[in-house]
Amino acid sequence: MNSKAHAQQGLNLLLIDDHQIYLDGLSMSLSLMESVASVYQATCLEEAETILGTITPDIILLDLHFPQVDGFHIMSHIEAQCSGVPIIILSGSNQPDDVRQAMRRGAKGFLSKSANGIEIREAIAKVANGESLQPLISVAVDNGEQNSLLSQVRISIAREHRITQRQAEVLVLLAEGMSNKHICRRLELTEATVKFHLKALFLALDVHNRTECVSVARRLNILV
Repeated sequence: MNSKAHAQQGLNLLLIDDHQIYLDGLSMSLSLMESVASVYQATCLEEAETILGTITPDIILLDLHFPQVDGFHIMSHIEAQCSGVPIIILSGSNQPDDVRQAMRRGAKGFLSKSANGIEIREAIAKVANGESLQPLISVAVDNGEQNSLLSQVRISIAREHRITQRQAEVLVLLAEGMSNKHICRRLELTEATVKFHLKALFLALDVHNRTECVSVARRLNILV
């Protein structure tokens, strides 16, 4: 289905994840997209195969970890049942090997479950337009710049304050005095996404402006 058809008919999405609460929340968020017609849910391979027997989704969002099988096994079944449907991995895993293997097996992208709704919706829009995504996960291999940014953050302390790795990257660039526009270019994010992360940082650190954010982060030893 081409992008014009998407715009006219809407996307059919299939979410495969064994956590029902996460599925419900993500479904609600994605259903707000104007380009989305339907969002289907499956909590296991059997449910996914049943759905795939009745509809062919435009994009599949797949977790990697299930009680009985892993997501790569499910990917193989999907490919056999409806070859060519783009798959985006949406996983709590941050292991470089998982990222490598997913991309080698043909996934169109690899998103961390810590990604916000804006990032996930942007990823879906890009894949719907035929693009592949760079993994939006900070520990992905062959991404020296992100690793360099995170080397300037004490990740364990950041996590104590519920700061994600992506927000930590924004924090480092904020400390370097970068504007939103420059942060967008450096991290290849939209301005809306950068603003979202800044708002999350301000809430996490209980601050009201950029200068105070960096100052408190240094005081809390989040920044190296």
